[in-house]
Amino acid sequence: PPAASGAGAKAAPAAMRGGWGDAGLEGKYERLEMIGSGVFGTVYQARCKETGQILAIKRLQFDEDDMSDGVPAHVIREVCILREFHHPNVVRLHDVHVSGVAEYNLVFEYVDNDLHRVLKSYRHAREPMPMHQVVKYASDLLNGCQACHLRLIIHRDLKPQNILVSRDGLKICDFGLARMFSPPLKAYTHDVVTLWYRSPEILLGTTIY
Repeated sequence: PPAASGAGAKAAPAAMRGGWGDAGLEGKYERLEMIGSGVFGTVYQARCKETGQILAIKRLQFDEDDMSDGVPAHVIREVCILREFHHPNVVRLHDVHVSGVAEYNLVFEYVDNDLHRVLKSYRHAREPMPMHQVVKYASDLLNGCQACHLRLIIHRDLKPQNILVSRDGLKICDFGLARMFSPPLKAYTHDVVTLWYRSPEILLGTTIY
């Protein structure tokens, strides 16, 4: 996932840095290092040349088959949902840069950890998470979900890997599967979210939720 805010972020060694191959991005952001990759693209740590802020840039690249019907729907959804969504428990989308016809660059705040890694570290240490931290994380997650629901957004892919952990708390990210809730109710696929994080009604095959 795009790890995304600048707390504790370190610059990458010069040997790991590179260019974007795009004049617009080159003028605004210095590429530092790759921090993740997936089916559609790669996430890089970058520095804004104007402010010095450390950011995460998700580069989405598509082939001709992906673009046969225009810009992929999940890209449009994520941009439309996050471009005006400012909440401390939801990852911040700062900018969108289009490179050519089939490459889109989403510029997020940078956070260098996620809940999956935090939980894994406690499991490896065979230690329970302190109760005050459990309460704080639960509060942050509920606040983030409430902010989404007040905007009629259903995330549909909540799991530890999509919950970033910053020094200020949790931030929900990766809205590629999200939907805007509006009447009349539509039937959605029940094949969403990693299996172990699906709600009971989705596990039972409901398409109205």
